[in-house]
Amino acid sequence: MARLGAIAENIALLALLNPKEPVLENPIPSKFIDDGRASHFILSFEDERRTAEAFAILLSNTDNPRKVGAVCVEQSLDGHSLTIRTAVNAGPQTDRKDAFARITSALRKASCSEPLKKQEDVLLNEIIGACQLRLLGRLRSRHAKSSRQSGRVPFIHKLRDNLKLLDWDQNPPKDIDFYWQQVDSLIDLFGDLESLPPRDARSESGRAILNDIIRRVGRVLRPIDTRSILNNPSHPRYDMIRSLNKLHQYRHAARYLLSAARKFHAFHDLRIEEVKPFGESKTGAESLSVRRGLFSRSLTSRRQKNFVRLVQEQSGKSLSQIEQELQKHPELDKRVHAEIQLLFHYECQMNTVTQPRVIVSTKQACLLCDLLIKTHGGFYTPSSHGTLYPRWRIPRSDEVSFPTPAKARMVQCLDQFNRALETKIKKFAAQKCVIPNAPESVIFRSYNHSTSSTVPTPTTAGKGSEGNPEVPINRGFPSARTSIRSRVSSISTKLPASTIEDDETKSSRPLRSPVQSDTTPCPCPPKPKRALSLSSSQTYAQSALKQPRILTRGVPTTYTMSPGSVAQFQAPRIHLDLSYEQACALEGSSLSPSCTSARSALIPSTAEAHEDLTLQVEWLDAENTKLGGLLERIVDIAFPWARKRRKIADGALFKGHGLVFVNKDNAVSLKAIGPG
Repeated sequence: MARLGAIAENIALLALLNPKEPVLENPIPSKFIDDGRASHFILSFEDERRTAEAFAILLSNTDNPRKVGAVCVEQSLDGHSLTIRTAVNAGPQTDRKDAFARITSALRKASCSEPLKKQEDVLLNEIIGACQLRLLGRLRSRHAKSSRQSGRVPFIHKLRDNLKLLDWDQNPPKDIDFYWQQVDSLIDLFGDLESLPPRDARSESGRAILNDIIRRVGRVLRPIDTRSILNNPSHPRYDMIRSLNKLHQYRHAARYLLSAARKFHAFHDLRIEEVKPFGESKTGAESLSVRRGLFSRSLTSRRQKNFVRLVQEQSGKSLSQIEQELQKHPELDKRVHAEIQLLFHYECQMNTVTQPRVIVSTKQACLLCDLLIKTHGGFYTPSSHGTLYPRWRIPRSDEVSFPTPAKARMVQCLDQFNRALETKIKKFAAQKCVIPNAPESVIFRSYNHSTSSTVPTPTTAGKGSEGNPEVPINRGFPSARTSIRSRVSSISTKLPASTIEDDETKSSRPLRSPVQSDTTPCPCPPKPKRALSLSSSQTYAQSALKQPRILTRGVPTTYTMSPGSVAQFQAPRIHLDLSYEQACALEGSSLSPSCTSARSALIPSTAEAHEDLTLQVEWLDAENTKLGGLLERIVDIAFPWARKRRKIADGALFKGHGLVFVNKDNAVSLKAIGPG
């Protein structure tokens, strides 16, 4: 096999393994909160992040993947101005600069006028004008420019039918008739927009209707628990709520920028500077310490023959086919993503400006951008969608001009990045992680005006440091569930979080209490009849959440639970999550038809809080003969909840064969085999 650079070969090999990681929200390294540089910044870390997120959304004028943009906020040395530094994957940025000029002009005027609410509407109107074509695209209007959304049915056409399927039992609108009037009004407004001639839809007439649509969207979303829905991608109304939030985020961005402009004088002198994109190329930067990739080295090492076999099994290709695929990689034209352009820009300019702390894109960072930024350690990016793009590259040394200290640092960074790639290759070669495609786009978080002072609000920080980031936090679902649940989605999105450490240098993981969660829990299951006191098991009070165990078909797995722990098991279409305390506390309940959670009395009421518990879990075929006599024990999670309620007996796990969860052609048996 002809020799490739180590990084290029490792990226090509990782792409063959088709890696997919869960949507992650990265913890904030403590260096960005309490280090000595904080006094040099006008904005707190949180304000810098939110400002970058707001402009990333507002400057996005296309859904073309070649034009994905990234933004960071550069604060002047004298503290009197802010520069929005912007980059795109490819192409010019004229439209982004025009939109910025229009928005900042309106922002300066609005921040000096009263009343606040009126000026917010004025600013939003200008934002809609600057982002009009993008908003038409988000609505899937016939007036939108041709894009990836073209030809798709506008989601507003099905809005009423979708909203009727929401569970209104927990928090119904105060005036349900008025609420449905707002929904019908929103549908009518979209009809008015579609009936306009194309020229009018893209001018003042269309802008006025878009303004009304965004206002109505806010009223439609108000009584809905959007947070819990957006934290659960398997929710049947997830896509609809996400689409509505993408429209409403423009008001949130306007509200935040107006509030920040009134707090910080530097917002009155906002500038925009673009980073010139690197051209497409077939080659990128390489590690200087390692000349060959992991696969090439393994072919000549007796100790690594097992690794080669694993790669063949996971990729489904023979040795010769793998070599052929790796040889195709150098022929691909590759791009430097916008986030990496910004990183390299500041490495070249590090002695002349105050370096930003946050890099934000209109989409979550890809797997490789996220990995390189973490390895570099000088910037923070909020999240990653976990997808790898093979046409990704790093700028070569002949394309950039580094100061001497930066040159040595980047050489070290590339070596660490290559080791991190090899760690991920070993992970995906040893264990296939099947995860559904996650949405890549970012939604600006809601914001309410505050009368607080300009003193920065303390922000929760992680313990990450350069080149050794914390274990990312899984944001797809709440951090803890106090029940056993079976996800009905085709494949679960809750998988082990990845790290970038080598096997030999893995750092300790920060502990997270299983009783803490920053996400609103599902309101569907009833509260347990008894609460379990944790005072008798304080040793376990801070037990970390266990990573899901990927089950192997036909191989029983035993697992010992301690008080304070959570057991998680995963097979295709089935994800089980069992809290020790909740299982001890429950006395028995039915499977609720209004929620995709199953709660049952899994442990007898006589169980002691301080005793360990051993479980046996096995992934079976749904046609397995073991299931023939267990009909009363089977819980079919694919069966429509509204048509059937299933009572589970007390102490079901301790009786006979326990419980069996079935979804289509997969089944998982779960039973207790005794105390630990």
